[in-house]
Amino acid sequence: MHLKSIKVNNFRALKNIQIDFESDFSPRIFPLGSLNGGGKSTLLQLTFILLHCSASQDPDQLTFIKNLLS
Repeated sequence: MHLKSIKVNNFRALKNIQIDFESDFSPRIFPLGSLNGGGKSTLLQLTFILLHCSASQDPDQLTFIKNLLS
């Protein structure tokens, strides 16, 4: 799986964020940097939750995503 981009309009500390990942970039390591409280961990947690739970057919996980985003 290759993640092409991440766009977050408004989630916790993240406001109007867009990160594009080039497919030919080598090595495939993308450092994130910002001040404390800038949303680095929030972005990683949100990305993990959306990728992990969106592939699931478990209604509880889909409900979790809806509650998280509301």
